[in-house]
Order: sequence, then C-alpha cells, then structure tokens
Amino acid sequence: MNYNQQSIKGSSCTGLYETTGSGNGQRIHWSGDFQIDPNFNGNVVKGFCFVGLTQGLETRLTDIRSIPSTFDWKVYEETEWKGNVVYDFMSSDTKVDSTSSNTQELMLWLYWQGGQYGWKLYQGVNRDTGINVSSLLAPENKMFGNASAGAFDGDIKDWLVAL
Repeated sequence: MNYNQQSIKGSSCTGLYETTGSGNGQRIHWSGDFQIDPNFNGNVVKGFCFVGLTQGLETRLTDIRSIPSTFDWKVYEETEWKGNVVYDFMSSDTKVDSTSSNTQELMLWLYWQGGQYGWKLYQGVNRDTGINVSSLLAPENKMFGNASAGAFDGDIKDWLVAL
C-alpha cells in the first residue's frame, strides 16, 4: 500500500516477495520503489510504502511478552533525499479502529535525514486525521544506519512501552 499517493508525480511500487517461517521466526521480504519528482507539491509528504497487518490483532500490548524484530534496508539513491525508516503502529481500544480520535499512532524512527526536526520525542494530534501521534526518534548520533543502508535487531515492545 502507498500512503498519500495522490501527492506523487512519478511512480511508486510496493512489492511483497515472500513470507517464511512462523511465530517469532517469521520473516517478511518486501520492497518499496519510488521514482518520483521530489520538487513536486512542495514539502508535502510524497508517500510511503508499507506492509500492514489487519487481522488477528485483538491482543492488548500489555499481554504481549515480546515483539522481536529485525529490519534491514538499503537505499538505492545517488542524490540527496529526505525521508526516514520507521516502524509505525496504530493502536486503539476499539476493534478495527484506525481512524478515530481514540486511535494512537506510535512511530519508532530508526533512521532519518533531510531536514527533520532534531527532537527525540514528539507527541501531538495529527490535524488531518485527529489521531494522537507519538514519534520517538533515534538520536542523530545513534541511528541504525546511514543514507544508503541500515539494520535494526531488537525487541520493539521495549520502545512501545516507553511511548
């Protein structure tokens, strides 16, 4: 899926290659490819690709012992770019609710570049959706990679509890 695709001049594609394993050993292999005009539509978010789980998500975060995750990425871009590598979770007390003001969006930024603010934690309301957002950014000197590649291997639950 591609968020905010209407703001893109060019093309974008999300590819799901395969899933292997199960439980804590499950791996999802996917990619996102953007061939876009970065100057189109000013400083508006141009979109992002993601693979989202939408079923079987009724478990409360407090009931989950651990969320081990490995995330490896590569950027094939020869010019400067503005963007981030992020885990993005939607959470709500109401089943199948990802759009109301009861929803919490929790974002864990692993890597970012291109003029973002230097804050470590941002909390506020998305004016477009009314959703409460908490974004935790890795400090600039401790990010999980660089402009061309990176990796994260850890327990995401620790970060989510911190938010």
